[in-house]
Amino acid sequence: MRALSERYGLGVPPNAVVGSLSVGMQQRAELLKALARDARVLILDEPTSVLTPQEAQELIGLLAQLAADGMGIFLISHKLEEVLRLVDRVTVLRRGRLVATLDAAGTTQAQLAEMMVGTLSIIDTERHEHAPRGETPRLRAEAISTRAEGMRGDVHDVSLELYPGEVLGIAGVEGSGQVELIEALAGVRPLSGGSVHLDSENISRLSVRERQRRGIAHIAADRHAAGFVATLSVADNLILPVANEPEFSRGGVLRRAAIRQHVTQLIEQYDIRVAGPDVLAGTLSGGNQQRVVVAREFSRNPSVILSCFATRGLDFASIAAVHDRVRTMRAKGAAIAFASVDLDELLTLSDRILVLYQGRVAGILDAREATSEKLGLLMGGGGSMMARITDALRTVSQSLGSRRRIAEGLLVPLISVLLALATVAIILLIVGANPLTAYASMINAAFGSPYAVSATIIKAMPRLLAALGIAIAIRANLWNIGAEGQIYIGGTAAAGMVLALPALPQPLVPIVAIVAGGLAGAAWGAIPGFLRAHRGINEVITSLMLVYVGIQITQYLLEGPWAVPMSTFPATAPFEAHAKLPVLIPGTVLNAGIFVVLVGVALSWFLVDRTRFGLELRSLGGNEIASGFLGIKVKFMIIATMAVSGAFAGVAGAVETIGIRGRLIEGFSPGFGFEAIAIALLGRLHPAGIVAAALLFGALDAGGAGLQTSARGVSSAIVMVAAGLSVGYVLVGMGYMDKRAKRRAARRALVNAAAAASAQQVSTGVDAR
Repeated sequence: MRALSERYGLGVPPNAVVGSLSVGMQQRAELLKALARDARVLILDEPTSVLTPQEAQELIGLLAQLAADGMGIFLISHKLEEVLRLVDRVTVLRRGRLVATLDAAGTTQAQLAEMMVGTLSIIDTERHEHAPRGETPRLRAEAISTRAEGMRGDVHDVSLELYPGEVLGIAGVEGSGQVELIEALAGVRPLSGGSVHLDSENISRLSVRERQRRGIAHIAADRHAAGFVATLSVADNLILPVANEPEFSRGGVLRRAAIRQHVTQLIEQYDIRVAGPDVLAGTLSGGNQQRVVVAREFSRNPSVILSCFATRGLDFASIAAVHDRVRTMRAKGAAIAFASVDLDELLTLSDRILVLYQGRVAGILDAREATSEKLGLLMGGGGSMMARITDALRTVSQSLGSRRRIAEGLLVPLISVLLALATVAIILLIVGANPLTAYASMINAAFGSPYAVSATIIKAMPRLLAALGIAIAIRANLWNIGAEGQIYIGGTAAAGMVLALPALPQPLVPIVAIVAGGLAGAAWGAIPGFLRAHRGINEVITSLMLVYVGIQITQYLLEGPWAVPMSTFPATAPFEAHAKLPVLIPGTVLNAGIFVVLVGVALSWFLVDRTRFGLELRSLGGNEIASGFLGIKVKFMIIATMAVSGAFAGVAGAVETIGIRGRLIEGFSPGFGFEAIAIALLGRLHPAGIVAAALLFGALDAGGAGLQTSARGVSSAIVMVAAGLSVGYVLVGMGYMDKRAKRRAARRALVNAAAAASAQQVSTGVDAR
């Protein structure tokens, strides 16, 4: 190893720990590994992206020496100058297709750029004169420090001043602290020392949302992980930071007409190439996704813009669009911090350039006097390098068109139920029963009379309410497995109100009991939410553990303070008639709890789809990191969502106790909360689907007795086999449909990108003429 290192001048210390080496030296160690294995072909993907200009030149020289020694080198890069300096032949790809392969000799950067994007490069690389900056800093950081999650990326004692009408470029190799500095100024990353001032106000302890209200905009380093929510529409992404403004919501209810008008204007103004505002953001091309982010942040007319890697991964047209917007905002007087690893970009846009090295300020240069060489020396700290931190990119799911999505949303559960019934029919045949006779008996028991129909509805009601709450939690990417415990706590609280307040007027007793059940369920659901938000403990584990705690609390009360003397079964005394939910139709068991259920269905839909809370909840489920970057109080939303989910289950317990049982008894919920998870999934998390799935479970429960009567020797538990199979088939179907959706979204993205490029080419031709 030492001989190879000396032969090629790599200078790699063979006994050093790789993690302690600079990025440049780690690159050399990788080359040394390849040489030690006698590799004949070397594939390099953007090898200079984290190197200073000086180290990049050294690497290119080394690669040229290896090529001269007979090694085949396959170089993937967007840095055209480096490509033409090193390679013999160039292959150009555009949107995954081969454009051309040609000799590097005699080929120019302009020719390559034109082949890459289908038109001449439109990036303006000339410096523009503009009005002088303001005299008083708009944003000031004084000796700020952060602690990154890993060993690198910390910011140490950084001080800077950002003036109105100025672009302050922030240079440094990746891992030098650019991301952490921008996030600290935006309020996303907490400070471990120092302070941040906006004008004369210390904003160090203000949240992201409070900084947004004071005019600070933030373009995150990784748009996929933190810049936008792929599972929300373009309209929802554009409106997220301002959804609480009176113009766009009133009393927490979104004003859809005003939102659509505003979003349509932004799409046109920022040239977002999209079929309409309801298209999911995850289906757009990278350039259009970044246009959405820029439009969202710049349209608020911020006084401070904090941008990190805003043009990373974009085509030339999109880069030019971002640059134009930055210049426009500077002309309007915005104070802009613009972090980038592209030195040419910083030299073109910036007025001053601050260079970071290992999280500290290595120097601040006037952009008119700066050169790539000067910046490179500061970035490398005089020659040594920082280790590389790779940005984590999240794969985004995409969508089906709305009609197809609705059709498949109905089709998957329907086919799943039919397959489950077919499977159970096979089981019945095996045990010697007639499936047609058995199913006829089940249908008759569930729907054969008004009483049977009412029994089916009654059995569906608690399952339905709990499933609605579970679906709300899942929409926020939270799993409330503990609905069963919340049902017990809700039913127990309702019974406690009835027993504690016997003198209440008749109409108030059921209302108070239901409210008490909802509040108790909300409190029980908030506990795992709090532990997840503030302690990072998985809500699945804690909510499940609380099921057994809730059951034991109920059992203790029934066997202790609320026990009926001489009773052989743990239960309270039957409630007085005025404390029960009245039966609505004589000769049936349908009670007034049906109105509670209908309100719950409407409320769950309205809450998720028509309120600011629902928008933030869906954002949390789509991308928790981006939600925090957009000013959403993530910890509060986690707790609130789990509380709302628990409230639905608590109301289910109250309705079961005062409406169906008429008292609190042991085991009053035989697993409703667990079945509700299956119902939520079977209903595809939509209230209408959940209603249908709950009625199916209610019918299976009610029809079980009829099955047992008609098919002797067959347990009524077979109906739960059918229910379980239905959910299993739904999960398989959902997985299949999601794969199809991703393939279609990928094809649609290619078509949209091609159309956008064609439109851009036509537009450029028209402008040229």
